[in-house]
Formats: sequence, C-alpha cells, structure tokens
Amino acid sequence: MGVEREEEKNEEKQEEEEEDERRRRRKMRLRRVRRSSDTDEENNGQSEVDSLKAEIVNLKKQQEKLERRVISEKQEVQNNFSSIEKKMMNSIKKYNLRLRENIAQLESNNKAHVDELSKDLKTCENNIKGLRKLQKMLQQRNQSPGATALPMSSSNAGDTVTSKPLKDLRQSAEFSVRADGDKKEPGINDVKLLPGGLLVVTDGSNQCLKLFNIQVKLPAWPLFIPILRH
Repeated sequence: MGVEREEEKNEEKQEEEEEDERRRRRKMRLRRVRRSSDTDEENNGQSEVDSLKAEIVNLKKQQEKLERRVISEKQEVQNNFSSIEKKMMNSIKKYNLRLRENIAQLESNNKAHVDELSKDLKTCENNIKGLRKLQKMLQQRNQSPGATALPMSSSNAGDTVTSKPLKDLRQSAEFSVRADGDKKEPGINDVKLLPGGLLVVTDGSNQCLKLFNIQVKLPAWPLFIPILRH
C-alpha cells in the first residue's frame, strides 16, 4: 500500500510538472507572438513612411518638371511675341513708306494736272479773246460793208481797208493760207465759207483758225485765233 501510494504521488507530481512545462511553453509562445506582432507593426509603419517619402520625392520631381516646362513655354511665348511685334513694326514701316510715296505721287500728279488745267484755262482765255475779236470784226463788217479790220497779227492792225473785189482770187483754184504766226506748214482740216465773202480755214498743224476775205484785198496776214487743245 505504501509503495502504490508513493507511485501515485510521483505520478501526480510528474503530471503537475508537465502541466507547468506546458504552461511555461504557452507563455513563451504567446510572448513570441506578441513580439512578432509588434515587429510586424513596426515594419508596416516603416514601410508606409518609406512609401510616403518616395511619393514626396516623386511629387517634387514632377513639380520641378512642370516648372521647367512652364519656364520653357513662357520663353517660347515671349519669343513668338517678339517675332510678331518685329514683323508688325516692319509691316507698319513699309506701309508708312508706301503711303508717303503714294502721297508724293498724288501730289505730283495733282500738280501736273493743275498745271495742265492752268494751261487749258489760259488757252480758253486766249480763244475767248480771239473769238471776241472775230465777233468785233464781223460786227464792223456788218456795219461798214465797204471796210474790214486787219488781222491781229498784222503790224497795222486796226486800219481800215477799202473793199476791192478780187475776182482772180475767187476764180483761182488754190491760194496760200500761210500766216506770219505759223510755226509749221499749214495743215488744212476744214474750210467754211461765211456770208459776206469770209473764208474760215482750220489749220490743224498750227492749231488755229484763219480768216480770209475773198472779196476784199487784204495783206498777207490772216486772222490768227488759237484753238483749244483737248
């Protein structure tokens, strides 16, 4: 009985020791798990920090890249603006130069036109004077059939000449129409016979009208009336 009791006690003691060993092992295992968990959390936190740092570095690189691009585009815009401004200034200078040349040309053309009109006006005035003299001669002819006024180109203009029929002149097939004021050989464009024996000759070469009286003996100077040129 004593031996069996002793064996039972030994078995119970051994079981208690084994149970204690198992408890100790569980505690150690739990500690290792806790330590591993803490390490994982630390590792995970460090990994997140490293990831954020890498992201910040990447963002800084993108920022620098964008800044360089903005600077490049600003420079390109400035260059384009300078080029456009230069082209516009050159165009304005060319336009101003062309405008000044056109104004000068217009002024020159206007001056030439004014000079031409002045000459035409002077010619008109001379024609009017000549026609008035012709009118005066015709009036004197009508008032005094026996007398006629001398041509204005004659040195004795204003004298009275007695009418003398010139049958030979009227019967002649041709006669001279040259006058002292002629600068060229007479070029007859037209001939008109007026009442009273007056003959009007249009001399195109000398640009004038010539008046002859085929019934009265006149000096060799017909009336010289300039014709307006067009």
